[in-house]
Amino acid sequence: AEELLKGEKPHGKVCIAFTPDEEVGSGAGELDIPGFGARYAYTADGGCENEIVYENFNACEAEFKITGFNIHPGEAKNTMVNAALVAMEINSMLPSLETPSHTELYEGFFHLCNMEGTVEHACLQYIVRDHSAASFEARENTLMHIAKIINEKYGEGTVSLKISQQYRNMIEKIEPCMHLVDNARDAIRELGMEP
Repeated sequence: AEELLKGEKPHGKVCIAFTPDEEVGSGAGELDIPGFGARYAYTADGGCENEIVYENFNACEAEFKITGFNIHPGEAKNTMVNAALVAMEINSMLPSLETPSHTELYEGFFHLCNMEGTVEHACLQYIVRDHSAASFEARENTLMHIAKIINEKYGEGTVSLKISQQYRNMIEKIEPCMHLVDNARDAIRELGMEP
């Protein structure tokens, strides 16, 4: 950008924006795209100088909140609902091999990031990732189905599920503009490197 802005070589309009937040941040959502004045853009991040990234996961956060019912253990039969145990049951309903420690590359996953629980209240927080939009939607449907099953088993209101969208696979936006990726490949080759 510095070389282009010196004006010694012919170029089009140069527009530069900085944002401190990574893909789950909200700063980019505040950028006035029409006012920015660029039809297309490249993002520089912490990768290698010859690395081009134009795909990523679809991503959401999922939070299960569980409400139990506590009663004296001596009188608990058919009455107590232990929220911590229900949370463990919810987690056991997810595919055990679809976690970050068992997946790689394009394989999606459910990642339990935080859990808290007592007899009365429990909470499970996950991040969910998948490259494929269809598989990502199936993961969200799995979570909703689990919440439905638990509420049917223990009573409506035992569990609530909040799914918050974080970001989409950028390939959805890049595919119609693959010439931008080709331009980046050509520029890297001109510098004597292999993309």
